[in-house]
Amino acid sequence: MKRTDFLNALGNASPICLSNHNKIITLNDIESLNGTHELHYIPNLGGTKADEITQFKTFFIDLDSGRDKNGDYFPLSKVSEYKEQKQKQLEKFPIYPSAVIETRNGLQVYWFIGEPISRENWQRIENALIAYFNADIKVKSPANQMRLPDTFWVKDKNNPFYCKIISLHKRSYFKKDFDFLDIEKISSIKLNPEKFKKILTSKSFYNYQDLFDHITKEVDLFQY
Repeated sequence: MKRTDFLNALGNASPICLSNHNKIITLNDIESLNGTHELHYIPNLGGTKADEITQFKTFFIDLDSGRDKNGDYFPLSKVSEYKEQKQKQLEKFPIYPSAVIETRNGLQVYWFIGEPISRENWQRIENALIAYFNADIKVKSPANQMRLPDTFWVKDKNNPFYCKIISLHKRSYFKKDFDFLDIEKISSIKLNPEKFKKILTSKSFYNYQDLFDHITKEVDLFQY
């Protein structure tokens, strides 16, 4: 599967692309920069800032294994265990992802949107998906830059990693498809990001109820 297959399925065949997070480029520039620059794009349409987005093409989450206590990336063997764990969680989720991209440190997961959706409803569902999967809570803006598939991760110049499409089902979803999520309860969980991550690092959650029960019954929220 190629990058063009993914972008066409997303419904954004010519997205805004960026080199090293700050320089806007076009798809025609990708090949000459691939392997030497960090390459990202904006899945939704309209601009580079959240308030400029006018068409919401997809929900997305970044499942990132993080770094060790010294701030170094985990070895690939440990990251592979994390990816396998998250794949199992995704397989049990009632709505199978439209696409999954493998990155060096985890997975980027998409649910394509098949109807117009308001900014408020997009954000509520986005937040719920992040909480459900214990995804990176910094990746929650409709204008977030995401890893461009079929390119190399080069933050470690000596050990580049090819970011590939590992599944592309092309199915789009509607707001009602996410009704099974208790969005109001999930969205009400507001913890310090770093402490929230520490709470969940040693535990896997395969459904919303397990997550919510753990936080409300086993965690003293007044500590946060």
